[in-house]
Amino acid sequence: MFKRPDYMSLSKHSTESGYDKNISVIPNWEAIKARIRSRDKICVDCGLPGEDVHHIDDDRSNNNDNNLQYLCKGCHNSKRTTKRFNKPNYMR
Repeated sequence: MFKRPDYMSLSKHSTESGYDKNISVIPNWEAIKARIRSRDKICVDCGLPGEDVHHIDDDRSNNNDNNLQYLCKGCHNSKRTTKRFNKPNYMR
């Protein structure tokens, strides 16, 4: 059975109405995002203003700078959708 890693624990971010999506489950995520934003400044794929920091290998525990890239919403959604639909049904 799948066990959620400690860094992804939802219990400390739960509210009475459910999970609070405004709270990051990755320690120091705001500082990491700020560092990547200042490094890349724009979307590394298309050059538009960036909005999201993307984990290249999809491993949220791998916060090394060489695994993170700044993307606009469109490019980030495209990468996430492509990877999700390329997985076998049992992995979705």
